[in-house]
Amino acid sequence: MSSEPYYSRGVSCRAALVTLFLICLAGCGRVGFDARAAGDGGDDGVTVDGTARPCPRSLATGADHTCAVLDDGTVQCWGSNVSGELGDGTMEDRSEPSPVPGLTGVQQIAANSDHTCAVTGAGDVWCWGGNTNGQLGDGTTTPHATPMRVATIANATEILAGAAHTCARITDGTMRCWGSNTNGELGNGGVVQQLDPITVLAVNDAAQIGGEGCHTCARRTDGTAVCWGCNFYGELGNGVTSPEQTTPVPVMSIANLTSLFVGRYHTCALVAGSVWCWGINLSGQIGDVMGTTQRLVPFQVPGMTGVTALFGGHRNTCARKMDGALWCWGENLEGQLGDGSQMRLYVPTQIPVVGVIDLQGGTGHLCTLRVDGSVWCGGNNASGQLGDGTMTNAPTTPVQAIAACP
Repeated sequence: MSSEPYYSRGVSCRAALVTLFLICLAGCGRVGFDARAAGDGGDDGVTVDGTARPCPRSLATGADHTCAVLDDGTVQCWGSNVSGELGDGTMEDRSEPSPVPGLTGVQQIAANSDHTCAVTGAGDVWCWGGNTNGQLGDGTTTPHATPMRVATIANATEILAGAAHTCARITDGTMRCWGSNTNGELGNGGVVQQLDPITVLAVNDAAQIGGEGCHTCARRTDGTAVCWGCNFYGELGNGVTSPEQTTPVPVMSIANLTSLFVGRYHTCALVAGSVWCWGINLSGQIGDVMGTTQRLVPFQVPGMTGVTALFGGHRNTCARKMDGALWCWGENLEGQLGDGSQMRLYVPTQIPVVGVIDLQGGTGHLCTLRVDGSVWCGGNNASGQLGDGTMTNAPTTPVQAIAACP
């Protein structure tokens, strides 16, 4: 990603988002997504009642918190803040979007259980929140309620946040990881946690990275994929199960990947507009209509063709088709998928919403960024993670966290 400003002068955020949505229908992926492709410079934002208000351009969700990167490079977060994961200097939950002070120039953000990390246009990585396993990368296990720069990382272009580990993709295609390593999720050949970043073995051509629980994956520049870490349910896609895999192994029977999505214990890939998933299926997250509990190698999800982007949460998956329609499957007991029910969806189901640019899900909630710049969230709201100013659950209809851009 480049470091140019996000929108051209004289072009409104909404106009840029509409242009971006049309670009995405032609095939943009979930990770590394950059709204600035819609413009050619400038960062005027929009004006509401005479006050400049930047628009959201991407989202990230932890277990019970949500964050948005705005088009001026700042970040807002809301929801659970028990470990300081909102980055506002407190440990108080927020039911409305709250700025992360002092953080600017952000290109991409990632969040998980109780920590959050961001990559800036300068290639720096900043992390905050829980640090029990060293997932903040500052050489300690001390939590931080404000962003702390990962001093030994430079030239980063993408970040992922696992349950208790963090990885960065570097511009040269290598990867650096840190934090928990109980299942080999750092990919360095060992199982000892690392408080400082280490280099992943045998990955020097990563084009996209993903990690949600205790396994990590990379899509390579040649269209193949490798994964490592826990493999309890076949989430590595190498045909076997095992408690740990300490070095990257190839995903079997699949090639020419254009995008990758990694859930808690499942993984999905986009290949020529079709969706392939593997790993656990207890909540229906791999879309196996036969009800199989797990798949050890990639399985083609029925009916999912003409797909241009993959999204999802801990135990669910969503796909946006070329016509803009959104289809989801998997965990939905909190109503987070927005289909109006509170039942798990074991097969892909069309969700009554169009114009979704980004979608991110936590443990029991899910948020979407729409083409008009608005952010809508549904599901569990016990910590304010839906961002509507309440702590009332929204089990059937999503609520608005951030208003549309004029």
